[in-house]
Amino acid sequence: MINATKSAAPAGARLLGMIFSLIAGATVALVISAAPATAAGCPNEIHRVGPSAGLPNCRAYEQVTPAQKNGQATLETGVPSRSTADGNALGYASKGRYANSPSGAFPNLYVARRSPTDGWSVVNVSPPSTPVPTPPGGAVASYEFSPDLSESILKLPLAPLAPGADPTVLNLFLRDSAGRYSLINTDPPAVKLPEECPVPSLEVACWQFVDIVTYAGATPDFKHILVQVRKNLADFEGHEELFRSDFESGTWHMSPVGVLPDGEGAPEGSTAGSGSSIFASTAAPDLYNRVANAISPDGDRVIFQANSNEGEPDEVGQLGLPQVYDRLHGTETIELSAPAPGSTPTHPGAGAATFWAASVSGDRVFFTSSAELTTASNTGPAHEGSDLYEYDFSRSGDELHDLTADAGVEAGAQVLGVFDASEDGSYIYFVARAQLDGSEGVSGEPNLYVSHEGEPPVFVATLSEADAQDWTQSGAMRESYVAPDGRHAAFTSVNPLPTVNFPSGYENVNEVTSTPEREVYEYSVDGNLFCASCDPSGAAPIGPGLLGGVHRPGNSDVSQSSAFHPVRAVSNDGSRVFFSSQDALVGGVDPANTNAKIYQWEAPTEGGCSAAGGCVSLLSGSNPPSESVFLDASADGSDVFFATPEQLLPSDKDELSDIYDARIDGGFTQTEPAPECADAQRCRSPLPAPPDYPSPATPNFQGPGNAKPKHCGHGKVERHRKCVKKHKKKRSKKHHHRTKKGHGKKQGSHR
Repeated sequence: MINATKSAAPAGARLLGMIFSLIAGATVALVISAAPATAAGCPNEIHRVGPSAGLPNCRAYEQVTPAQKNGQATLETGVPSRSTADGNALGYASKGRYANSPSGAFPNLYVARRSPTDGWSVVNVSPPSTPVPTPPGGAVASYEFSPDLSESILKLPLAPLAPGADPTVLNLFLRDSAGRYSLINTDPPAVKLPEECPVPSLEVACWQFVDIVTYAGATPDFKHILVQVRKNLADFEGHEELFRSDFESGTWHMSPVGVLPDGEGAPEGSTAGSGSSIFASTAAPDLYNRVANAISPDGDRVIFQANSNEGEPDEVGQLGLPQVYDRLHGTETIELSAPAPGSTPTHPGAGAATFWAASVSGDRVFFTSSAELTTASNTGPAHEGSDLYEYDFSRSGDELHDLTADAGVEAGAQVLGVFDASEDGSYIYFVARAQLDGSEGVSGEPNLYVSHEGEPPVFVATLSEADAQDWTQSGAMRESYVAPDGRHAAFTSVNPLPTVNFPSGYENVNEVTSTPEREVYEYSVDGNLFCASCDPSGAAPIGPGLLGGVHRPGNSDVSQSSAFHPVRAVSNDGSRVFFSSQDALVGGVDPANTNAKIYQWEAPTEGGCSAAGGCVSLLSGSNPPSESVFLDASADGSDVFFATPEQLLPSDKDELSDIYDARIDGGFTQTEPAPECADAQRCRSPLPAPPDYPSPATPNFQGPGNAKPKHCGHGKVERHRKCVKKHKKKRSKKHHHRTKKGHGKKQGSHR
């Protein structure tokens, strides 16, 4: 259901009217007319009324979620949402059930799509209802969308959604564009459940016999999917094995990936990248979810991490230490973290390696190792530090390079972690304790550097130990983002960094708590560093600035990013940064309202911004009754998706959280939406029974039926005319009262 303003259209604008389709299998849509361009100002000026009037860049609000939601909340915070690159579709998860969700079990999944003529329509893609138990430690159901949102991958506890799915396994399913489910992990379970462990009423003690399957990456077409399987604890001690499942001849076929160069399986299991599962067992648990680009677009190259055995190329006694490998064409494995041929390091010896990032093609792989893998490397006499290495397949015979070689420092570069790399691998942002190449970094502190094409690293800023979520992604929180071309990066820090707009650093100490608050920064490779979330007036902050995070007062902050798709906090050209903040950064926002709001920072000279330090604008409502949540953005930043309970359009009639798109040149013309039914149980038709495979999930929206017209009765012509006149008068009064009340309230809440 789409939403828009209900102001009167100028002469020539035509309302085509509201058309609801409640036929089974159809999606509710609103037939609308495109707004004509105005002679002056924005081409969508007709839609920029009420709260939309203050939006920058000719943006206007569009309500993505349905106006009628059966009284159900919209968003599940802390669960990833994903926008398509063009901003015309959004996938998300909801606590509540609407649009004919067939189940009440999490996740309730939806895909909203935009039509320039029909507006936003929502299709339910939730799995059918199945009685499933909850594994120890909480539910481990999860999902991931394909880039175009046409397909999704679901991990559900013991749910037999497709033929061949063993009900004693935590399976992985693909839901295709037609709504059909297929089983991805086709290998049978290692051990059958004992008779005393029936499904679905599985006792806690019985989970040791269950194989748990985890999604670990896929090619863009979802034809090759990485599958991590934790074999049951009873016999296999919880080791994970990595497989690639390929779709061929209408079914999935699994083949092992975790094969070492000598042809033997990894003795203690293997994981995609540095691990993608809460059950992964590697040396550093806070590095999990570093799996982006672990599989190449054609599926022929898979990067994995595993403990070494005594086989080749064990030149330095790597037995039992984690190393980084690349499985090529499903037939050959090479060790990327092996010492370079002919190298003569100062401190020979083995060291653990950790995968961090790769180019989209997989040709360039970045990892750290405490071993000195080249002659120029230095990790200290006891290998107490780690260097950052690049393995570049395009440099035949000279593939391995140390990007942080520094013989002048006792323990070397001491690399702590990586933000990310550009899509082509030409740029990589990393954090190290060393003051590399005589830079302005502070020795012993987390210094942020950027390396371009193997050139000496360039210093960006000195961060704080409290900023570890920028580079380690600990606790599934990710507060850094690198633009696809690598020329811009955004991150958060509690340190008051010197910037273009605050040369001496922004005083970021919260006057109430007396502690520094995290702020959002943007760096560009031309050397400019800006504080995007710092109050332009210099006023002290009342809360943190977050990129992809959700602030939960009194609780731990959570992230809207996934390991496979960090939310687009920066537009592709770096001109805009999107973030949330509790602060009143612009006029019209009540400083007493400490709920998070969504802002945009715009670079100087962009979008009409003339301020040397950039311009900050409010994208969400100015007075939300609870936290607003930034979800994602289109690649160019034209669409910014967020959730808020604030009613930003006349068609938003409830106080439940809804998803909006603050869209450049956006907005729709529409008539008044159908009223909510006072008694949802009596007025709505019952939800349909879950479909049997291979029937697709029902996409139609669930809501009240068409209202029956009121008749004045039959009789003489004169009596009929009086009756019609009477009802027209009533309708006119109701419309006047509603318009006055709605516009007055909403305009008054905005500056």
